[in-house]
Amino acid sequence: MVWVPVALSRDIPKNTNRTLLLEGSKLTVERAHRTIRINDIATSSAYAATETGGMIWLNPDGMTQAPPVFLAGLSIVSLAIASDLPTVLRLLGNPTPQPDAQVVEVSLDGVALLVGWHVPETEKIVLHVTSTDPGNVESKALVALHHLRAAAEAASRAGAQ
Repeated sequence: MVWVPVALSRDIPKNTNRTLLLEGSKLTVERAHRTIRINDIATSSAYAATETGGMIWLNPDGMTQAPPVFLAGLSIVSLAIASDLPTVLRLLGNPTPQPDAQVVEVSLDGVALLVGWHVPETEKIVLHVTSTDPGNVESKALVALHHLRAAAEAASRAGAQ
């Protein structure tokens, strides 16, 4: 198994919590000062969690390997797409995911991006995207990501027919 990003760091400010879906399970992500806690609502099980690269990550199965370390970047967007991972990766140029984390490094329309993902439910994927480029890349990256979402959803609709 690998570490799974579940949110951008900026989306879980201090002393807040959010609910999200991960493979059909409802989780709460809570930030208390500098501590991140992730719990399964139904079972009250706690996941190991960390923050790196501008994302919040969870350890899905009590893994013993250390969490990944990525450079902090400019948070771009968390983007829900009604498609699947193989379609999205194909449209990103078939990058190879990191061996210990659900994340790829890609260049999209000339913007260097770190793209992590989690699957909330079947045929839906949420991308968590940061950029380590110090320039003004946010609007260009958002346009490219919205084009990616349109292409992935169109490909999924075509495949379902």
